[in-house]
Amino acid sequence: PSVTIYRVFITTVRWNWRIFVNFWSRIGNGGKNTVSEKTTQEKDELNGLIQQCVNAVAEVLAEDNRVLFVGRITVFHPEKEEIQVDLEHGAETPLGIVYDTELKLQVHLHSQWKMVVMLYGNVMVCTRDYWIIKLRNAISCADDRRAFRQKVRADGWITWKEEGHCRQACRLVDISLVGVAFESVVKLSEGTDVDLVIPYLVKGGITHELPCTIVSCHSASKEDPPRRWRYGCSYRSLSTRKEDQLCRDIFQLQARSINRAPRR
Repeated sequence: PSVTIYRVFITTVRWNWRIFVNFWSRIGNGGKNTVSEKTTQEKDELNGLIQQCVNAVAEVLAEDNRVLFVGRITVFHPEKEEIQVDLEHGAETPLGIVYDTELKLQVHLHSQWKMVVMLYGNVMVCTRDYWIIKLRNAISCADDRRAFRQKVRADGWITWKEEGHCRQACRLVDISLVGVAFESVVKLSEGTDVDLVIPYLVKGGITHELPCTIVSCHSASKEDPPRRWRYGCSYRSLSTRKEDQLCRDIFQLQARSINRAPRR
């Protein structure tokens, strides 16, 4: 009997504490709606969007956009408005994150490479291997440049067709799962199709051959006329195998940048 009473007492304390924290977090959110406060139609739409994120890889970000860790959304509980994010890369999730900390997740849907979903929520449970996050909102967008953009310094070259087969060296600036930015001395027009070859992104890694289309171009130097140009490109088409290989290398770069970041 004493064990039963103890368990009931602990459950009651946990439940009351959770109600108390959620009550004050809603007051402190400055009017931000939680998922449960939305209309039935809005809630159904949000749940449908969040359900698409299950099994997708996500960057878990602090409010200042620092990458906390890279994880995979494995579980969504609509009735609790919670998701579980398992650690995908690295030894363990960050330590020192307190209960109810606000954060956001940047999710790139595997089925729709040009769609990015941003999930907003609060930390409920932190373990070394996974986090439980209470969701407040979800927003989808089609801004390719926001999707997992990782700064990188790597040399490569581009080839394109212009009165023959042309080739020019280039230097990468950043890369994501849906596009890449690089600089080169050659001037090309938006809409030009190029093939980008990167000998390696990580030391000992594979060579990436990426078919791209230039979607933006601007000066990368102060000279007039410019001596270097910076290009933003989207991928024309990548096989699943190439996507997976690129994904692995980008996450390795992200993991290394996280490990190099100074601890606060």
